[in-house]
Amino acid sequence: MESSDLPTPSQVREQFREDGETVTGWAKAHGFSRGAVYAVLGGRAKGDRGEAHKIAVALGIKRERAARGAEIRKIGVPPIPPAEPLRR
Repeated sequence: MESSDLPTPSQVREQFREDGETVTGWAKAHGFSRGAVYAVLGGRAKGDRGEAHKIAVALGIKRERAARGAEIRKIGVPPIPPAEPLRR
């Protein structure tokens, strides 16, 4: 699935309006803070990592990381090895 197949934040907001659902209600139902959801929908949080990423995935505007990781492995990019423990 390409990113163009995913709805934009404005399309998600419009869908909320059409369905009569509030952002606050959606946030509560999905266990997210209202402010964080508004930040993702308003473009103040890109949804690249952390809670903002989880929100963007739940809203359907981003794909899950595992899917992107599978695409990277498919094109032959080696995984990043784990870091060595610090020695003092």
